[in-house]
Amino acid sequence: MERWRVWIETRPIDPEGWSERVDELLETLSRAGGVEGPARWGAGSTLGSVFEVEAGTARKAIEIGLDAFERALVAAGRPDAEIRHIEVAPEAYEPARLLGATDVARLLGVSRQRLYQLTDRPGFPPPATQLARGALWRREDIEAFAATRSSSVKGRG
Repeated sequence: MERWRVWIETRPIDPEGWSERVDELLETLSRAGGVEGPARWGAGSTLGSVFEVEAGTARKAIEIGLDAFERALVAAGRPDAEIRHIEVAPEAYEPARLLGATDVARLLGVSRQRLYQLTDRPGFPPPATQLARGALWRREDIEAFAATRSSSVKGRG
């Protein structure tokens, strides 16, 4: 059995009495068997929580978490609340860290100008996403590129 972190959030609900519903949701989850550490999750007038469960697979973790969350929605007086987001990950999961150009340049030990020259070369990892303020790369992609770059530089010496 493995520990899994489960995130569940509803679509926005009527804001009247919202804080009492959140309190009831979290209280019910904290009493639910197999659920540990429920905390508020979501924004605005949504009902949501992040908590941990033990399960053999991600699918089973979702089943356990969803069952507990739906029972908590009933206790909070919102059995009709529509779930809009469910996510599950191993307890030790760290989401990919995205880096902007300044951080990538610093990690590679080059100037930003040199970084942009490197981005045109074959083998340089493509950005994970492009925002209005610029490209973002996955840290692990840049670290892998740096490792191949340093080994090719050493091989030339």
